Amino acid sequence: MVPAEGREPLHCLRRSLRVLPVPDRGATTPRGRMVGWMELTVLGLSHGFFFFVGWTFLTLVFGTRRQAGLLALLQFCLIFTLNCSMFELIIFEIAGVLDPALRLLNWKVALELTLANLILVLPFSQVFFLVSDYGVARRRAAAVALAGLGIYLYLFWKIGQGFPTVAPSSPSS
Repeated sequence: MVPAEGREPLHCLRRSLRVLPVPDRGATTPRGRMVGWMELTVLGLSHGFFFFVGWTFLTLVFGTRRQAGLLALLQFCLIFTLNCSMFELIIFEIAGVLDPALRLLNWKVALELTLANLILVLPFSQVFFLVSDYGVARRRAAAVALAGLGIYLYLFWKIGQGFPTVAPSSPSS
């Protein structure tokens, strides 16, 4: 698409990617409210199923000789659930199964939780468990883990500064 004279290319791109509004099914069908509850039920049951599959997988692999504690097991199940949920949302997008607004909300929540888990929770818990395995008290292990998380976040930020970014004021070609 060639941009019109005097318009920015980004403006034309936004206009070409505009999504048509989805009609509100609740206003057109008498059972519109039930459709919303059914969609939420589908998402809730699928998340519960994915959590159960992750839990079952770990118990089948490790059996009774669990090397990790309950917190590590819950972290794995949460990550497994979020990743399966994002894959499920891609399939639902292709098939057009759920309401687009609900799919988008679920996608954003799953992505934010995955990023928070990857950037904050996992580094903290790794340092915490590493330090506590050496017999350090929980309070001191938590303090060391917070310091380790601070160092990790600083290095994460410094590494990110090296990547080239496009300034908002520069024209894109």
